[in-house]
Amino acid sequence: MKHFLRSVAEKLLLFRARAVLRRVDTVIGVTGSVGKTTTRMAITHILAKDFAVQTSSKNFNTPMGLMLSILNIDHTGSSPLTWFAVVLRAYFTKLPSPQILILEYGIDAPGDMDELLKIAVPDILVVTPISLVHMAKGQFATLEENRAEEWKLVKRVPQVLLNGFDSETLPIFITQKSPMQQLQIFGTRASGDVTVVYTGTGEKGVTFLVNGDSFCVPVFGAFQVQVFTPAIILAKQLGISIERIREQLADFEPPAGRGRIFEGKNDSLLWDFSYNSSPLAARETLRTLQDITWAKRRIAVLGTMNELGDLTLQEHEHLGEYAAHFADRIIFVGQYGEDFARGVAGKKPLQLFKKAAEAGEYLQKILQSGDFVLVKGSQDGVFLETALTMLLADSHDESRLCRRDAEWKTKRNPES
Repeated sequence: MKHFLRSVAEKLLLFRARAVLRRVDTVIGVTGSVGKTTTRMAITHILAKDFAVQTSSKNFNTPMGLMLSILNIDHTGSSPLTWFAVVLRAYFTKLPSPQILILEYGIDAPGDMDELLKIAVPDILVVTPISLVHMAKGQFATLEENRAEEWKLVKRVPQVLLNGFDSETLPIFITQKSPMQQLQIFGTRASGDVTVVYTGTGEKGVTFLVNGDSFCVPVFGAFQVQVFTPAIILAKQLGISIERIREQLADFEPPAGRGRIFEGKNDSLLWDFSYNSSPLAARETLRTLQDITWAKRRIAVLGTMNELGDLTLQEHEHLGEYAAHFADRIIFVGQYGEDFARGVAGKKPLQLFKKAAEAGEYLQKILQSGDFVLVKGSQDGVFLETALTMLLADSHDESRLCRRDAEWKTKRNPES
């Protein structure tokens, strides 16, 4: 019965969502494995002052989430009562009429993209790197299977921005493109139609060039150029000047848990990537530590990477190897600590904890002035934002961490 009622609610929402889609000038989609939400928010941030832009403030990328994003409804539910409350809101509030609608397409298993495509096919698509994620039982058996599912969307879109830094996926998608499809590749001089050059990470953020034009964004990490370049390309395509793009980027703040920077206790600096973690994303954030040359100590706080299936033990060991190469001190939280420690191999000081609160208590004791703390983890069973709340210099910053609502509080602390 519950499944039936949810199905009815989804059909009613889809009818209303299609009415919105008929009003929209341009639908921009974002898909891939890494950086989808930050890429979507970067595009939104740059375009929002010149166009009527709509996107969800939440991580809505499932079929239900896609419909809610289209309807500009930022809450969902888990029961028939809450589903039909959402339906009532959709039918008894004025339909939105954005010029540009920006949607995020997320897939966990074969067949997921088919359901998303029934709702909306974008006019323009940005493809972020496709990597090892969602590999647990019932999800993707191989990376190739993941790419094949993404291709279902890519082949349907007339204009696609492809990430030239994803050197394994790029040639596969290029060879499969249709003659009518416009592909634009951004990457290094060797791989891209749009040339991107990373020039450094300083205390004020990351600097880079896009076709020779310089940009600076108050975030850290060479990988960030892959997030902001498609936003810059789209803004220029829509007639926004370089100077205006620079102004918009200057005050960008990443979504919660995806790279925000906080002042920590004892004059430390906290780099918050606590929302999620996967092998590629974790490696790239760790690699950034080599650019944080002004820090007294570079401390990596890492959590279990979920949904890796048969690759779980191997990938946690590899993560330990990376951490030992780039961090001065390392803390690991959650399962697979022994596998992670095998990768560290005693090369750097390492502490293992089962719970994030234990890691937070330890860090409170050792934090020093000038420390730079990277926090990178997943949600289920990890919740590293719990440790971050214990390290903030200003307790008011807690509201800017990820997973703040009552439902997430219960999941973090089921006994409460």
